[in-house]
Amino acid sequence: MLVVMAKDGKDGESYIFGTAIEGGWVDLPGGARLSPAKGGLSGDCYSIIDIGEPNEPEAGYESLGDRRIEIVDGVPSWVETFVKSNVDFPTLTHRQFWLTAWDVGVTKESLKAKILSTYPEDERGRAALEVELATSFERSHPLMNELCILAGISPEELDSLWFWASSI
Repeated sequence: MLVVMAKDGKDGESYIFGTAIEGGWVDLPGGARLSPAKGGLSGDCYSIIDIGEPNEPEAGYESLGDRRIEIVDGVPSWVETFVKSNVDFPTLTHRQFWLTAWDVGVTKESLKAKILSTYPEDERGRAALEVELATSFERSHPLMNELCILAGISPEELDSLWFWASSI
């Protein structure tokens, strides 16, 4: 996978402009197109970086389906959450989930506010309703990893909290 990094003229920071496949067409900042695309090409306002293919989960782990490309330590990288596939997380009741969230400083109102301010417009209403109306919570639900990121909790911390919550 190729990542097109655009260079911001104001502060020199780079950001992810888009992606391309080796040998195909690539859209560049400023509206130009380039073919064939290949890693290592660069110009005044862009660079093309080959980040390879995403990692496969190690034995005993599975992906939660949140694969994305982010800038990590200044470099575009694959980011994905893997969880132990042999772990059977219990279902949490509404009470268990929100009491545990409260104990770690997360309220329903603060989480809904973050959803409404960060989610794309076409997804925010449904996500806010999921948070508000759920009567039970499943750790494997894709929204759980997104919510823990919004709350500043790592997926690994959420795994531990999940078992703790099931005991209250």
